[in-house]
Amino acid sequence: MELIRKKIEIDFPLDYYYIDRGGSKLAILLHGFAQKGEDMLEHFQKVIPEDYDILAPNGPFPLPKIRREYIDKRYAWYFYDRHTNTYDIDYNFPATLLSKIVNETKHSASEKMIIGYSQGGYLAPFVAERLENVSKVIGLACTFKWQFLKEKLNFSLFAIHGSKDNMVEMENSKNHFDKLKERVQNSQYIILDDLGHTLTNEFIEKTVELF
Repeated sequence: MELIRKKIEIDFPLDYYYIDRGGSKLAILLHGFAQKGEDMLEHFQKVIPEDYDILAPNGPFPLPKIRREYIDKRYAWYFYDRHTNTYDIDYNFPATLLSKIVNETKHSASEKMIIGYSQGGYLAPFVAERLENVSKVIGLACTFKWQFLKEKLNFSLFAIHGSKDNMVEMENSKNHFDKLKERVQNSQYIILDDLGHTLTNEFIEKTVELF
């Protein structure tokens, strides 16, 4: 029995938080696997400079956790099978959705920075490729997939990673990052000693230093 896959063009809903602070720039916050946009706002809304408006979307794919009295709504950006090294749904779909959302705001041509955590960090440079005037991409506890990105990237690229991350192995992450250095305007790989995969205050503080 053969499983058939066909791409179908349809209207697709995407939920997001948009905080209009009258800014001339846009900060895009991409959450991790089984999280939501609100989680990124809790970490970053107060530290992002006031000249940035903020876009914090939910991933397009719900991952609900059923509780006795409510449903805990969480989301994913794409589906990767690490056992077969294949994508059921790859970066292209969410990156295209996000580019369309951004281009419908007043910030289609404004300066932008993208901050992505974990799965959102993996996605961040693919979103940046599709947008105009992205100044920097900051990936937290993630790996940048150099083999799927363009040969020339018109933004600065930064990574912040815990040395004891058991979810996304640091050495592999850094090896991937090193392959991208020649493709970007500016780059830096920052290692946080003795930290793991959790988005702690140290991650936030280092991110702020890159603004």
